[in-house]
Amino acid sequence: MSAKRSGSHSFTSMDIEKILGDALYKYSAGVDLEHPDIRIYIEIRDNRFYLFTEKIEGPGGLPLKSEGKLLSLFSGGIDSPVATYMVMKRGSATDLLFCSLAHPVDTVQMLMAAKSFG
Repeated sequence: MSAKRSGSHSFTSMDIEKILGDALYKYSAGVDLEHPDIRIYIEIRDNRFYLFTEKIEGPGGLPLKSEGKLLSLFSGGIDSPVATYMVMKRGSATDLLFCSLAHPVDTVQMLMAAKSFG
């Protein structure tokens, strides 16, 4: 079990872990802190709490779609995939817009950049 909190509270993260562990103990077959059968995570942010049993590792940043939607002008170079990645990492769902000025050469380069990007 792991608890994290942000904001001002009259209790610590350890207090939450002890209270929840005590409440769940009677429903368990025992406790193995080194190799638990299930992990429980709690995040407390001000007056809200979030309870989950799985963490999915990502590149860091904010959850996708938490900051709205953007349109990215996407080319076959390195700048546009990097810029798109950076705004997505900040939580923006991003559509790609590609304008071909030298088809098929730039189209192939864009597809290669997009493939390595995603």
